[in-house]
Amino acid sequence: EKADEMVVFSPAQVLPRAVVYLSERGALRRPTGHKPVVVWVDPKWCSADIAQCSQYVEANAAAEVVHASRTAEVVTWLRRYKWELGALVERGHVRVITNRYRAGDGDGHAARRLIARVKRVMGEHRIPILVYCGRIGSALELWNPADNVYVTTSDNVAQAYAAMDPINEQQMLQAIQDVFVNNTRLSTKEHWVESGDVCEECKERFTWIRRRHHCRNCGRLLCSKELVNIAQQFPFLQLKDRLLLCQTCLDS
Repeated sequence: EKADEMVVFSPAQVLPRAVVYLSERGALRRPTGHKPVVVWVDPKWCSADIAQCSQYVEANAAAEVVHASRTAEVVTWLRRYKWELGALVERGHVRVITNRYRAGDGDGHAARRLIARVKRVMGEHRIPILVYCGRIGSALELWNPADNVYVTTSDNVAQAYAAMDPINEQQMLQAIQDVFVNNTRLSTKEHWVESGDVCEECKERFTWIRRRHHCRNCGRLLCSKELVNIAQQFPFLQLKDRLLLCQTCLDS
């Protein structure tokens, strides 16, 4: 924030990818140690996108809320106050919430990048991390309760997590299942493309080996290699029926 210019004398000099300015008076302040700490990483903290959750958390006196917009800020803060945070971490009183995508900070890999770096600094499994996003499909592969990593699109789940309520893995899982199970479009066929000779994605012709399938969401006619079997790829969802989605629909 405070650095306007950086002068180097040789192209061979190695520069940091980010310069982080930490102020005691800023958002990334020293933890008091008296309350649990929720580190919320999202540059859109003040936007309407998460206004409901941010207002809820701000009004919740049970935890200190630390706002950050980039992975580098969080990692620098954790390292600087690692000693102060140690006792809180031991009591399970430090949690992280991150969005899935951050432009210029890993883009679509922002959440994965943050998870890896927090685990590296503070130790495996020690700090729970919730990926709170609007597009669940893109983040499903991050779900890993064994590593204390969870995923949700639910405001209620995010609010309970930020309020330091006990982590309810089954409730989180149910919220993800509802995205697929309660989507009536996925259970109807009216929007399916009726016929075609080639896969609409790879353009390969259908044969007795390359069979015709439909994306349950967009209805396009595709071959099996262009579809994701949700029940098979994400068995933790415990879906009873086979659900085929193209990568475009899964991402969106």
